[in-house]
Amino acid sequence: MTLADRSSMAAMSRVIGLVLLLTAVGPVGPAPLAVSSVALAQPASPPPQQLPPHLRGAFAPVAEDGVIQQFVMNVPGHVDGFILTTGMQVAMPPHMGEAAASLWKPGDRVRIDGFRGVRNGLAQVVLAWGIHSTEDERSLVDEPSRRPPPPPRPGPEETVTGRVRQVLFTIEGQPVGAILDQGPQLAWRPDQIWEERPLIPGATVTARGRLKSGRAGAVLAVDALTVEGGS
Repeated sequence: MTLADRSSMAAMSRVIGLVLLLTAVGPVGPAPLAVSSVALAQPASPPPQQLPPHLRGAFAPVAEDGVIQQFVMNVPGHVDGFILTTGMQVAMPPHMGEAAASLWKPGDRVRIDGFRGVRNGLAQVVLAWGIHSTEDERSLVDEPSRRPPPPPRPGPEETVTGRVRQVLFTIEGQPVGAILDQGPQLAWRPDQIWEERPLIPGATVTARGRLKSGRAGAVLAVDALTVEGGS
């Protein structure tokens, strides 16, 4: 073998070695960009057990950011959601609501993962399955196996009159309570139907029921409701 032949074979070996090295390491170029925090605003995959079977597929996943204005309670006196400063109602199971009220307070900014429910002229409701602080590491994800603490003991029967600031709804659009300009929050069961004038913000109502003091303040479990003095 001549000297020229040996030089040619050595050069070919170096080329083959370089090709093998590039194949093992991968293409050379700028490192891929890290996923920005903006991507976190996209709705995460919801826990399949969050919605009852007859509602699954009826409500689209959604992610919302906002500032908590106040917590709201249900008939037993458990926290079952909060209102954002935008007026959006964020509903959740009471075991999750009680945990949320222990982690956050009015004025805190949060991101909500959930399902978009009723959205009309009176309400925008989101059923939350996850709540995350946008300012620190606080985070809460629904665990259906949890149970809320014992409800507060009901107080004496009281009658409250006030002006409605906001009507509270279920994700399906059933009214289940109201926030008044002053005084306790009102709460009733979805199956309680009041044969009254439309319950809208600005209406004056008189409610009778048992007053309860919970983690988020006072709530009147309504037994009877009159809107603007008559039906």
